[in-house]
Amino acid sequence: MMLFFHAVESAPLPRYLSAISQLTWTAIDLFFVLSGFLIGGILLDARDSPNYFKTFYIHRSYRVLPLYALTLAMFWLLFCLTNLKSRNEAFRWLFADPAPWYSFVTITQNFAMTYRGTLGPGFLGVSWSLAVEEQFYLTLPILIRYLKPRQLPYVLAALIVAAPLIRIVLRLYYVHGDLGGYILLPCRADALLLGVSAAVLMRNEKSQQFLIRNKNMLYGILLVLACGMLWMVLKPAGLRAGFDTEQARAMVQSTESVSSWRWLALYARTARASLNYTWIDSFYLCILLIAVNHKSSAISRILRSRVLLMFGTISYAAYYFHQPLLGLFYGFMKGRVPHITSLSDLALTIAALSVTVALASLSWLYLERPLLQRGHRHKYGSKKIEPSQSESEPVTLLGLVTERTLEESGTP
Repeated sequence: MMLFFHAVESAPLPRYLSAISQLTWTAIDLFFVLSGFLIGGILLDARDSPNYFKTFYIHRSYRVLPLYALTLAMFWLLFCLTNLKSRNEAFRWLFADPAPWYSFVTITQNFAMTYRGTLGPGFLGVSWSLAVEEQFYLTLPILIRYLKPRQLPYVLAALIVAAPLIRIVLRLYYVHGDLGGYILLPCRADALLLGVSAAVLMRNEKSQQFLIRNKNMLYGILLVLACGMLWMVLKPAGLRAGFDTEQARAMVQSTESVSSWRWLALYARTARASLNYTWIDSFYLCILLIAVNHKSSAISRILRSRVLLMFGTISYAAYYFHQPLLGLFYGFMKGRVPHITSLSDLALTIAALSVTVALASLSWLYLERPLLQRGHRHKYGSKKIEPSQSESEPVTLLGLVTERTLEESGTP
């Protein structure tokens, strides 16, 4: 979905087709919901493990850091070899004006990007989502380890509610609040923690049985959410727009008297734009709950197709490779940024994406999978038996099934 979005986002498509194609960028929300579900499941199953933190971070490091380091190395090598003063627009788009190098090393580039008001060069622009994910890895394990099971749902609910409120405040009071609301962890916590909440539900027998018995309820909710998604994409302004940012900021900073009705309209538009993200996240959460609880459903069967499983396996590398390859193909062949205006542009885009899939497959076979296998030599330990426990009480090995499912799916 993201590859398709970046390939056709500037193509001259008919209005309604262009509007519907905007749904493909919401794949990043699907990723966050899925990541919260899988990472949350691993941590919930292993919460009592004596080597909980060590094993989790070893597994995550082997999965995420090598490919990320390779991407950074390729960027800085090509950056040093590229003449950014040339007339080649594609190379300037790929390499010009990156965020400070230390923000990429510390994986805090989403904060640097928000401060600067730009995602920076196309080569590394997509890495903001990795920063969100890594910061999520630093916070969620602490919550799950130290909160009591009965406290966790309340804390998750509070943080989910806080996320759209933070987006509203940023959009009204910070000059780059629109971007910050999209790429900062506190602003995307609703997507991630809705996924974690689903993992909590699936580990409670009563709630899981409720979801299994009430299939029609899930489909009804999904229909309502889908109608909302369709309404958003068919608006002329597009899915991510919800209000005039400059007008809103001018009203907030104005020293002149503003009518209460204008303030009410401003906050209503701002809230709607912020809640759009939570609506999208809820849509994907509903699909996830149907897929895992109703294996015979059409949704579940489609999502288990071999083609989607293949793309899921190579998704991490494909996500990082596709923008650089699109830029390099257009740079060498056209001398301009990727933009489909003719059949030759379409053929060039297809060629770049084909090479992306091929290189991502090689990355999985010869880099990512071998490192994952090495990382999985480290296992979560079993819960220690207290002296007061019966000697016959079983000790369960924790986290193995969910962890294996996550790693085999290729999700970073």
